[in-house]
This record gives sequence, structure tokens and C-alpha cells, in this order.
Amino acid sequence: MSADMELNYRKGNESFLARAYEEAEIHYSNGLEAVHPGLDVTLLHRLFANRAQARLSLRDYDGALKDCDECKKLMGDARNDLWLKVTLRRAKIYELNGDFAKALNEIEAALVLYRSHPLIKSSGVIHSISRLKAAATLDFKVQQENTAGTLVHQHQKLRINLLSPPKVKKYASSKDEITISCRLCITNEFHLFRREILAAYSEGVMIFKAFAVNPSFPLMEQLKGEPMSTSEYALLTDDGGIGDGRVTHDERVMLPLPPNKTHIVFVTACPQLSVVPLITLPLDPSTGDMFWGDLCENMRFISLGGAKNTFLSLEAVSIGLAGKLWDSTFVALAFLKAHPNIVRSKRVLELGSGTGALGLAISRFLDADSVCLTDVRDTNVLSLLNANIELNCGVASSKVTAEALPWGEEIVPDSPAQIAVECAEVVVASDCVYAPELYVPLFNMLDAVVTKERCCYLAHRKRNPRDSEFFDLFTEESGLSCVALSFVMDSQESDEIASSKSTKSDATTVPILESLSDVKIYLISRT
Repeated sequence: MSADMELNYRKGNESFLARAYEEAEIHYSNGLEAVHPGLDVTLLHRLFANRAQARLSLRDYDGALKDCDECKKLMGDARNDLWLKVTLRRAKIYELNGDFAKALNEIEAALVLYRSHPLIKSSGVIHSISRLKAAATLDFKVQQENTAGTLVHQHQKLRINLLSPPKVKKYASSKDEITISCRLCITNEFHLFRREILAAYSEGVMIFKAFAVNPSFPLMEQLKGEPMSTSEYALLTDDGGIGDGRVTHDERVMLPLPPNKTHIVFVTACPQLSVVPLITLPLDPSTGDMFWGDLCENMRFISLGGAKNTFLSLEAVSIGLAGKLWDSTFVALAFLKAHPNIVRSKRVLELGSGTGALGLAISRFLDADSVCLTDVRDTNVLSLLNANIELNCGVASSKVTAEALPWGEEIVPDSPAQIAVECAEVVVASDCVYAPELYVPLFNMLDAVVTKERCCYLAHRKRNPRDSEFFDLFTEESGLSCVALSFVMDSQESDEIASSKSTKSDATTVPILESLSDVKIYLISRT
């Protein structure tokens, strides 16, 4: 039995190093099942600790925290390197769940004994203390003031996210049959989840549609056809309670694929619920490789009414804040759809474009003359923008371009970004006001691009009690004004924009109460 524990422990480590986190979790679990009297307790501790790390990598925060707690319980009063690792993992889990005070307590407990430990120095823990203190204070103020801004609240639009990317399982007994396994969950824009919010949905299913596609041809058109298969999973537990929003789907695929088809794509949605669908990257069943997989993780639908006015937006969550689609984009699109003349036949400049979804929709559906997407001077961010341009507009697009335009820096004379600014007739931005250290740089950029003839439309959700500091910069002396516009987006409109088809005729759709109602549209102009 000890040999079984040791073998599974070793296999789990090998799988983890290969980033096969699901396999690692299975091996560690098998090792824990081999527990017996007289076992090596140190090995038992390591199995729990390492399974916690595997579950953390799979974003199973509850499971990871339980393993950390069990490991600490078994270790008792022992204080060693493993205790330190488990303590830091607990801190990371608490931080990811938005419980900054508990995360700070874990780190401070570790520093009492191990301030000079190499793991403390290499992990950047000391530098995170001030950030966690500020976040813990902020979160307490938010709760005390009962304002929007917490990481999980009822105004956020829920979405389907990947727990782990699709994986191909091959069988030695059959060369013609494989299984593609995909794990998904329902969370908010921060990839966080609270059961009581999902409980607002009294019923619903998660539907998987598998499509055989060729990514060398327009992908959106191929997803309008008939799927290879359709599967459904109830979101309710067997006893009628609300589940944890996680679903594992195993798709049985027979090879070869239909003629001229080379990849598999899953479209996953909850058609009865106000949840943003998810589209997996095209997967090559013969190799397990993902098309665009060197940078991106998944795709989203962006629509301004019906399948004909829909395109795909790649996401790359791993590159940070710029790599995902944020909620305010849905409201910005609804506002511009209601007031299309703002951008119609205009040259548009977008600040803080992220995935580029807002600017691409303006180009495709609202007849802008041209759109320049801008963001930080970061290779991955610009690569994501260009990938979305290529996916939706072709390689040689002249109507949509992507340029670096970082806030806090002078605009380089005669650069493509400077030319785009000078040529622009209107500026748009969405979810750009979120970090206090960026308030002044963003304001200075607005001061540089907004003129008497060129205004900016900003979609904003309050995420920080200090957001007022940004809006306080718009004084009479500054020369800029910032006025909140009267606009309310109904929940069915938000579903339509985040779906591949119009939901207005679908009487079964159940929108979450007040979803996106906290997002405001501001007009920034020169006084």
C-alpha cells in the first residue's frame, strides 16, 4: 500500500509538471485512497498539499482549501517547509475568493517564522502585503457602505468559463474513436462564484454543441450549421438543490471527421438563463493541439441582434485584465446600438481595448469608417487584438487596426497611434476606471485626445470606493467635463449582445435581477 501511495504521488508530480492538472488530481486522490495503518505520514501530508495545488490550478478553490485544511490538521504543531507551502496556498485561495483579510492573516503567520525563507523571497509574498492590506480595507469599506464594488455581486452578468481546456483521450483498442473531455463552470467576470447568486435561477440546463470545423475558413459561418451532437446537463443537483455551477462533458468522436473538417469546437450555453455562452478554441483531435492555443483560451459571441450580426471574440485570460471580456462592454454596445450616429461613418479611437470586442462591433455592425484599437505596449495584448482583427476582418484589414497607446506616456510624434488620434472623430472606452494608480494617467490621456470637436463615451462600473477620485479630476479648471447620460439597458438586450441569436422572442429566458444595471455611460467633452 505504501508503494501505491508513493507511485501515485510520483505520477501526480509528473502530471502536474506537464500541466496535466486533472490527471495530477486523480493520481493524488488515488494515493490518498491507499491510506493504511503504519503509513508514512509525511507522504500523506504531501499528497494533500499537492492535490491542493492541483485543484488550485483547476480553479477548484473550495476543494483546494479543504485539502490545505486537512493537511494542516494532520501536521498539528509541526512547522516546516511543507507547512509554509500550505499556508501560502491558503493565502492565495483566500485572495482569489476575495477574502483579502484572511489572505493577509495567512501571510503574516508565515512571515513570523519564515521571513527569510527562500520561498518567501521568490514568491513575492512580502510585496503583496501592502496590496492585500489595501484590498482588505477597500473590501471592508465596500461592505460597510453597501455599495457596488465587491468582487461578487448580483449586478454582474454570469458567464460560462473553462475550468480546464478540452483534452483528447485516445484508446489503444480503437484507432477510430477518441473522447474529448471538457470541464466548465458558471462564474462572474472575475471567475468567482457564489451559490446564492446562481440560486436566482430556479431551473436551467447547460447545453454542449459539438461542431466539426475548418479554422482556415470563416468560423462563425460554420457555427451556424447543424452540430455533430448536442448534450444537456442539469444545473440542479439530484436532490433539487443548486449545484456548484461545474460541469464535465465527455464527447465521443469517431475519426476521421467529415470531409474538409479538421477540428472540433464546443459551443456551450444555458439558453434558459441569462448566462454568457462560451466557445472553445478549435481542437485538432489527432494531436490535441488548439488553434490559437499559444495565446488564447476560448472565444465569446458578440452580437447586435441575431446570428447575422454576430462575430467571435478571442479571450486570453492568462495575460491579465486585458485578456477577457468585461461586463461594461455589453452596455457600451447597447448604448451605441441605440445611438448609432455617434460612430456611423466616423473614424473611431478606442482606449484600453483589451480583446477589442467593442471596437470590432463598432466596425462590423455600426458602419464606422475606421476603428483604431489601442492598449498597453505589451506583446501579448497587441497579439490578442491582432488575432481578433484577423479572425473577424482578415489579415489585410484596413478598417480596423491595433496600436500601442499606453496611458502615462507622451504620445510619440508621427507614430501610428499619434496619427490615429489626430484622425479620430470620436473616442470610446469601456471598463477603464478600476485602479487608483491609473486614474491620473487615464485622465491625462483623455486630456490629450478629447478636443472641442472630438468627445469620448465611457462605459463604467463602480469597482472601487475611490472611483470618485477619478471623476473629481474633471474640474472647471481642467477643461474637461464628464456627465452621466441617461441610459438603462434591459436584461434581454444584454442577452442578445452576448449570444449567437436574439433572445427577445424566447419567453423561457430568465434574466438575473438587475444584471448590468449598475453600469453607467459617461460623456467626456472639452468645455
